[in-house]
Amino acid sequence: MPRAKSHSRENLLDAALNTFWNTGYHVVSMGDLVRETGVSRAGIYSDFDGKEDLFHACLDRYQDIVVSPAFAPVEADAAGFEGIEDYLNSLLKRFEDTGGLGRGCLVGNTLTQIPEDALETRQKLRAHCDRLTAGFRKVLTHENGGHGLLIQDQIGDLARYTMISVQGLWSYSRLTEDAAELRATSDMLITVLKTRLRGSPLPDGEFQFIALDVETACGDSASICQIGIACVGYDESIRTWSHMLIRKCPLRRLTSICTGSVRIPCETRATLRRFGPTCCRCCRATRWCNTAGLMKRPSMLHAKRTACCAHA
Repeated sequence: MPRAKSHSRENLLDAALNTFWNTGYHVVSMGDLVRETGVSRAGIYSDFDGKEDLFHACLDRYQDIVVSPAFAPVEADAAGFEGIEDYLNSLLKRFEDTGGLGRGCLVGNTLTQIPEDALETRQKLRAHCDRLTAGFRKVLTHENGGHGLLIQDQIGDLARYTMISVQGLWSYSRLTEDAAELRATSDMLITVLKTRLRGSPLPDGEFQFIALDVETACGDSASICQIGIACVGYDESIRTWSHMLIRKCPLRRLTSICTGSVRIPCETRATLRRFGPTCCRCCRATRWCNTAGLMKRPSMLHAKRTACCAHA
């Protein structure tokens, strides 16, 4: 009768996973694995063909016990930005709980070591990156909605950017002990994503007047390529907002942004010239609104955003 094994495959995988994660695939030797796992060389070879085969099994184990629980908020049905925030916060908490100088991501760590001819290993690393990208794409598509600012190709590019940013964040965690530095970077990533999908925040407050400038390629509403707003405060301060558009359909309800008459007071021309040539062009054909009390109404800000998102 064959002798029972002195170890379980699961325990061996967990011990080997930690060894690869802490030290790196190419640095770890079979002798290191024997010492760190407590399993003899013969015992390891009874379950795996060698170090590479064991490492591939560890990558699969990493997906099951590390990636899946952490990434679950992103992969959940109808997940939004809060899913990405929860994912980042869980990893930041793990970094904080260990007192800094984290282990990074096993996949990210391996990406810097893997040779070109390690095709099966590269395929597993690519599968991990594709999983993250797919999860981020699902969230961004949900947030973009049916009337979003981005087309599908742009969402795909943004999802890939998010994946690469996250991989870089966890790689950098191996260098720094400053959790606040990582959290600030994480917050900046979320801000970039929200701005890219929703546009930069509109100016808020009370203004003497606002100017709306709509740029088109050929004078037709279907060719609108940029919308800009200049807000002049009572202290003569000027705040601007602009957004580039890629739109296959005409924009509607654009006139809902302003309900005032078209007028260009002489005293405002000098002020607007401070913006440069673009706003001088704006002087000749911009719809103006005398905003006494109007900017206090939430519907005013909503109307501007509606004009940027409306479809035919």
